[in-house]
Amino acid sequence: MVKTKYSKKDFLSDVFYDILGSIIYAISINCFAKPAHFATGGLNGFSLIINHLTNIPIGVTSLVLNIPLILISYRILGKFFMLRTAKTMIIFSVVLDLMSSILPRYTGNPLMAALYAGILDGLGMVMIYLRGGSSGGIDFITMSIRKLKPHLALGKLSMSINVLILIFAIFAFKNIDAALYGAIATFSSSILIDKVMYGAGAGKMLIIVTDKGKEIACAIDKSTGRGSSIMNIKGAYTEEEKQMVISAMSKAQVFPARKTAYGIDPNCFIMITSTDEVFGNGFNMHND
Repeated sequence: MVKTKYSKKDFLSDVFYDILGSIIYAISINCFAKPAHFATGGLNGFSLIINHLTNIPIGVTSLVLNIPLILISYRILGKFFMLRTAKTMIIFSVVLDLMSSILPRYTGNPLMAALYAGILDGLGMVMIYLRGGSSGGIDFITMSIRKLKPHLALGKLSMSINVLILIFAIFAFKNIDAALYGAIATFSSSILIDKVMYGAGAGKMLIIVTDKGKEIACAIDKSTGRGSSIMNIKGAYTEEEKQMVISAMSKAQVFPARKTAYGIDPNCFIMITSTDEVFGNGFNMHND
């Protein structure tokens, strides 16, 4: 099994972004969504509904609901990713509940509350995604399915789950507006995340020239879920033989993939080029 280096600096940076993202998300939920009596999509939105019905803290509920998803996804997504996600989830839950009693409540227009909630929700998630992390929830489901079936379009699955949660919100809050405002918040959040993380549908082609092609390809797969191709190459002047690892991925996946390469081979050459779209999961073949 290939182990990537995870330095103290990386850990502290991850923790900083986890805390920052959690604070921004806590503002979204506690200042806007909860006072306006609507729930956003995802598992955290479902936790907000449970909080409305039972008064159980949102963070605690989210953490408990994620436990079975962790157990189901552990073998598929790998130990390293799951441990990092568990760290993020704990920070996320603690910050969310600690800030619930100290943040002010917005009592203005519910439509504005939905927009503010969605924007802050998206910003909070971006802080976490920028470090290659995840707060769990639906991410576990979609990432596990993508790992097993990389060519499936999973947007409809995520949308279907969110629709079910928003429908449940109608009965929980006893108001159809709860679903409408929740849909606005979820849509706003998704748009912001897409624009910041992926641009206008743009992707990246990562090319790594190294002596450790197989190790890096395996580590990229574990850290980003993307497949790679390996080609043997020879320098035209030096005639030195190297391996070239090629992987197509989203912008959000470039940073953890690049960290992986430096962790395994600090002397490698990395080139990142833009592509219009990223399809599939790589060629999944090795030209040895």
